[in-house]
Amino acid sequence: MKKKLLLIVTFAIVLIAISISCSKSKIEIRLNLQKGQRFMMLYHTDMKMTQKFMGMPIEMDMKMDMDLEFENIGQDNDSNYLMTVTYQAIKYQMKAQGQLISFSTENSSADTLMDKVFSNIKGKSFDMKINKSGKIIEISKLDSLSAYLFGNMSDSSRMKEFSELFNKNFGEESIRNNFGIFFGFYPENPVSVGDKWMNTTAVKSFFALTIENNYQLTSDKNDLYEINIQSNMKTDAKDEQVEIKGMQMKFNMKGTQTGSIKIDQKTAWISDSEIKQKITGDAIISKPGLTGGGNFAIPYTMESTTKISLKK
Repeated sequence: MKKKLLLIVTFAIVLIAISISCSKSKIEIRLNLQKGQRFMMLYHTDMKMTQKFMGMPIEMDMKMDMDLEFENIGQDNDSNYLMTVTYQAIKYQMKAQGQLISFSTENSSADTLMDKVFSNIKGKSFDMKINKSGKIIEISKLDSLSAYLFGNMSDSSRMKEFSELFNKNFGEESIRNNFGIFFGFYPENPVSVGDKWMNTTAVKSFFALTIENNYQLTSDKNDLYEINIQSNMKTDAKDEQVEIKGMQMKFNMKGTQTGSIKIDQKTAWISDSEIKQKITGDAIISKPGLTGGGNFAIPYTMESTTKISLKK
């Protein structure tokens, strides 16, 4: 009799647990924007890179601040959002080996050619198409922006130099990489607080990284959803070498990414976030004629913090 009663109680507890689990409300986190809606986003990144060359450390510090305005100008026939993105302000600074390189759209003096070129980007826009799941479908009008900035340069060699610098920091590949924090976290299916999901993305700058992102919805309070992120990153062993100043380079890197993202419950637009990255590894250099058979490794360490906030 006691065994039967124990079995009944145990079965009841299991049913209650299942009922509680099933009653947890699921949330579909999707962009929900109105035509004409605007968002002023403040984007800040702080990166420190250290490399060792012949046993000597070489450090580089880079900071960038951008004020970006996103405006939803409508939707296409597939319900993708059509966004106009406008550069309102940019400030860039890099320190390396005792030298300082900087520019700002607010620099009225425009002492250098770089200042003149990049000060012109203020108020200029490009278009971006994204779906409700945050996937960037298309980026357009970057060619006309680049032509505006560099089309009047008489020195073709300087034009190529600055055009490459622009594309590295503001080109389509860079935009897709950087805006992954803005739009890359949406879950494919409805989720409850405590639920986890993942996706895999590829990022390419000097080297290609495969990033395995693990997300968890940790809170849905105060009209905000809070999402935790933990990622593992690594280069692909099959990646091809890249040529830089006559040398063949292949990168062997791995790292982690941690942080949190808060988004508005009504629009699912990002409210603020802070993401930290740490990447370590080697750049394998190959150049015929160099001592040691032309091959040597340069150890790298890169640490960065990226913060995004909504200006209200």
